[in-house]
Amino acid sequence: MSWYRLMRESDTKYRLTGINQVQHRQGPFYNPTDPTIARISGKKNPKYDDQVFTQFNSASIGRQPREYKGKTIGYFVHAHCWALFGRVEGLKINHASLAKFILVCRKYWKNNELWEISDYVHWFSIDRDKVASNLKYDWDIYQNPLIVPAIQEALDCAEIKCHHPSQFSNIPLEVAILISERVCPIIDYTVDDIKDTRNMLIEFGWELPEWFWRARLNEHLFFELNKLSKKGSSKDGQLRLDLMSLVADQSRFASSGLANRERVLATMFALDKAYTEQLKKKSI
Repeated sequence: MSWYRLMRESDTKYRLTGINQVQHRQGPFYNPTDPTIARISGKKNPKYDDQVFTQFNSASIGRQPREYKGKTIGYFVHAHCWALFGRVEGLKINHASLAKFILVCRKYWKNNELWEISDYVHWFSIDRDKVASNLKYDWDIYQNPLIVPAIQEALDCAEIKCHHPSQFSNIPLEVAILISERVCPIIDYTVDDIKDTRNMLIEFGWELPEWFWRARLNEHLFFELNKLSKKGSSKDGQLRLDLMSLVADQSRFASSGLANRERVLATMFALDKAYTEQLKKKSI
């Protein structure tokens, strides 16, 4: 059972509906007509359904089945994945109309396997264990890509650690950076590297520049950091190390939901790239 909203099609026109639960495999389905409404519980009530809900048949975004000709069809979009589009800064496709968005999706998935699952229309019948075993890092496609509790826990616990004065506290920043780069490499840093870096920064009281952390931490994956920046909060090095530890430890990376977020974001950036290329062609 998951919450979904859909983009409804009618004569090549699209509109976003509200959010509803999907609890069964066979249609027709129905969603709140108002995009600001979410139905999160309760039994179907015929007295209100015709006024509040839109009935539709689910179709693959790549094509419209012939048997649905003349009927209302819709494309399922996971509610949290749709919300994720609005959380990632720099995406041009966020400003595209739904018609252009659908067109980009169709062209992109014409040559790409949809979510690494061959038949999206029948995804309800897919064996979860079979799918997960074929995915890199054993990604759990059922985990929420928008809300990752491990990240929120790191944000809540973020604080500047106290340190004792040291003879290394006042060395030039350039030297501190050279030492830190040796302790924590940019690529393939380990959990032990993060532990050593953490102890070193606490003991010496060093504050490394932003670029040092950006080179080691994909901030697109941790868009929560943008919120801290807008509030004027400091991006504490200890917080960065906590987030880096989620990436370095592959078991935590998969179980925390970060792997699923990375997968979804990779597709979003691929769609954004396809949309940007389309804009460039039109401008030429």
